[in-house]
Amino acid sequence: MPALGARSAPWLPCLRRAGSVCLRLGIFLVGMVAMASVFAACGSDDSSTPAGSGGTAGAGGSSGTGGTGGSAGTAGSAGTAGSAGSSTGGTGGTVSDAGEDTSEPDAAEDAATLEHTCTNPPEMVEAGTSDAGATCNLLLDCGPTITMTAIPGAAPTATGGTIADGTYVLTGWFVHGTTSLPGTFTGSVVMVVNGSSWEQSATQMDVEATLSLNVSTSGTTLTRNYTCPGVQTDEREYTVSGDKLILIQPDIGTTKVEEYTKIF
Repeated sequence: MPALGARSAPWLPCLRRAGSVCLRLGIFLVGMVAMASVFAACGSDDSSTPAGSGGTAGAGGSSGTGGTGGSAGTAGSAGTAGSAGSSTGGTGGTVSDAGEDTSEPDAAEDAATLEHTCTNPPEMVEAGTSDAGATCNLLLDCGPTITMTAIPGAAPTATGGTIADGTYVLTGWFVHGTTSLPGTFTGSVVMVVNGSSWEQSATQMDVEATLSLNVSTSGTTLTRNYTCPGVQTDEREYTVSGDKLILIQPDIGTTKVEEYTKIF
């Protein structure tokens, strides 16, 4: 039998060539594995690789367009204008003498006039009663109570005039030419005028009296002749102004003024 080595000789060159190729292939594979290991080691080392830069911020969105405003409301109708006030001016006051007030308190006198309790014809008291006072007449004193008032200004000037018949009551009692009085004085008078015959019923400081007198006038002077309760004569300056009868009595430094108002 032939020896094994002799028969296998024809295969030897092929085996040698195959071994050379396998060796090269093995070396290549070994190199690839080594490179893969290096790459794996580099990828696992996070601390050695710097972080990437942040991305650029996106641009803001555009603002929305404002809505369209609503239509204006309709204006209301104008109100009706008020009526114009009266254009008539008030009546100017009377200018008095500079430095003196000669006017008298008409408002107070008018108010006093309304307070009387007189009747038309005048009421009479019963004879023999205490209200009758003296027995000159039975006329009841129904006039308002008047307080004497001081007036610094001068007294009015007497102008005279015609005295009408009727019933009069005292509505003003003044002392001109002074700013004060020595006390408080009150009084009331009712007077019935019938031509030259006058009858009076008066109360002064709560003292009642009745009087009868005859009266005459001359110019601006009025003379009174008393017939009851006693006989005496006195004079006054006087003025008739509408329904007013003003008696003026000059005194030392002052002037007393009595104002009577005709009520019937």
